[in-house]
Amino acid sequence: MNITNKKASDHKNDSILKLVVISDMHVWDKGKNKEVGSWLKMGQPEDIPNQHPIIGLLDRIKEEEIKADYLLCCGDLADKANPKALIYAWEQVIKLKKAISAKQVFATSGNHDVDSRYKYNDYDAKGTLQSLVPLFPIEIEPLNDKYWAKNYVIIDNHNCRFVILNSSAYHGQGKVSDETPPEYLHGRVSKRTILSLEHDLRLKGNSKIVNILLCHHHPHKHNDIELDDYSEMTEGSRLLEILGCGKYGRWVIIHGHKHHPRLCYAAGGSSAPIIFSAGSLCAKLYPEQQAHARNQFYVIEFPYGNFSNLGLEIAGRFKSWDWIPGDGWQVADNRSGLPGLGGFGYRTEISIVAERIYELLVQNDKPFCEWEYILGKIPQLDFLFPKDKNLLVETLQNKHQLEILTSTIGSIKQIGKGKKNI
Repeated sequence: MNITNKKASDHKNDSILKLVVISDMHVWDKGKNKEVGSWLKMGQPEDIPNQHPIIGLLDRIKEEEIKADYLLCCGDLADKANPKALIYAWEQVIKLKKAISAKQVFATSGNHDVDSRYKYNDYDAKGTLQSLVPLFPIEIEPLNDKYWAKNYVIIDNHNCRFVILNSSAYHGQGKVSDETPPEYLHGRVSKRTILSLEHDLRLKGNSKIVNILLCHHHPHKHNDIELDDYSEMTEGSRLLEILGCGKYGRWVIIHGHKHHPRLCYAAGGSSAPIIFSAGSLCAKLYPEQQAHARNQFYVIEFPYGNFSNLGLEIAGRFKSWDWIPGDGWQVADNRSGLPGLGGFGYRTEISIVAERIYELLVQNDKPFCEWEYILGKIPQLDFLFPKDKNLLVETLQNKHQLEILTSTIGSIKQIGKGKKNI
């Protein structure tokens, strides 16, 4: 996959949008909290990179020369809205922004960033967030003001559009009614916000190739593992309908909150948004999650200069790293929630693609083909979901009796004919 070979100069390519994505740092103040909720705590020694997630990440960024256009932060900087932890966490985010030479940080508010239970403030739940320096969640004051005033802001840059949505906007406002849970237990996008956003998108028109919505809460249920999920974004389904109608471009939604990395399509038609659920950067995971997920960060690239040539509306590739205490940041493997390498955006029938690969292999004189040869013939395969790629491997093995050599980080290396096909 091309993303593995990108160096510092590549992010200057005008036809590629490159992002670094982090989420759910949950920084905690060890002097205040007895319960350890994160691998990152205030006052932690910074001279041992494999014990400090941010220092380790800065080392990994330098070693691999990771550069990006923007740094996206999906919320929950601190744990339980601790003001000192919020300030410390935001300082770490700004360090990362500088390390990757990003133009801007685009962040959003998480439920742990808002003092909704008024533990530290008796009336201003978002006061600490609004006092951060530089400005949170966007350093540009007019854009920052729009985020807080309208609960979203639209940012247009060249061929990309970002919508930064505050799904924690109503935290700290109590219950909607006696029959509903408190607002801090779930996300929300109000009907007013949805109508306003749709109006603004209609006025701006469908002029961008890459459209990204950044939020904290997931817009629909996320029950892949044995943890009941009741915290999704209220009215999220209506938001998905608006973004998936096809009138305002093709969308990728990037969110955090669940600490469980996942890629999926929203329910709907062919224009349904792609949903990228980012894992937590350094929160300690529940036992139920540990068998299915790791702490992760991501580099995502959208090579939009090739979309029309490939017949794709929107697609991207990603690379993932896992945080392993004592070992530091390592390229993720297939057991990490999202693998070390992957893609998204190529929506196809796997059985048909498997048949085409089988025909290519049969026509080739060699007993095996390198995956790069297959990609040369079907370049859209670089943008398959990890789950679809796994299904493709199973289909080639079981239906066509081919031998597949894969790596532990989610890539296919070789496809062999096997004894029955020689």
